[in-house]
Amino acid sequence: MSKNVDYELADASAVIDRVKENSETLTQKGFTKAKEDALVNAYNEVKLKNGVQLKAVKLAIERTAAQNAAFNNLLGLITRIQNAAKSAYGRNDAVLKKFRVGDKQPNTVGRLTSWGEYFTGIILEHDEDLLANGLLQEDLTNLSLYYANLIAADTSQESAKKLQASATIERDKAMHNLRDHLMRTRNFVKAAFAKNPEILVQFKPLPKGRSSAQPGTAEASGTTETVKTEVTIPA
Repeated sequence: MSKNVDYELADASAVIDRVKENSETLTQKGFTKAKEDALVNAYNEVKLKNGVQLKAVKLAIERTAAQNAAFNNLLGLITRIQNAAKSAYGRNDAVLKKFRVGDKQPNTVGRLTSWGEYFTGIILEHDEDLLANGLLQEDLTNLSLYYANLIAADTSQESAKKLQASATIERDKAMHNLRDHLMRTRNFVKAAFAKNPEILVQFKPLPKGRSSAQPGTAEASGTTETVKTEVTIPA
């Protein structure tokens, strides 16, 4: 639905302009100020809720980027620890197995946090050997930090996704209401001006693909195109 929001706001804006331009004629046919206000209010509600939804989408994208960065930081450090272990213990498979050398690397946040917790323990048992084979003390210290950062980033991203979902539901509910009022207005015009094609044509929907109202009308929506985000976890 989001890809149609700008178009539908532009279409609604055009109808509102036509209502105002034909106010006297519509009033004579029984189109009340209450009907006009209901249409305008529905339009403004969608604009407001759409703005909130766009901000929620932006936040979700930012939080996803932060989560991906935290994921890569932790996975990269664990890989370096494994390489240091391979340098320290050569072909001692029994020890290398403790470092999960040869295991498939985690490709989800859940699996990687599990590995992060495990490795924060194992490095304490082998810190001297690891430090003698390419790692620095700050690497061992950063492991706990990167592990905590990933947990925090994941929690934050999940919260942002829920906010986006909630904002989208609220925006879509408002859009449903606006569509209802547009339908009622257009049907009123069809009933009242069936013999007046010069009026009927003014209330036809905008051609698809339009992103703004007809020239001379009010600005369509004042919103930007909705960004659709797909949350991914790096492999």
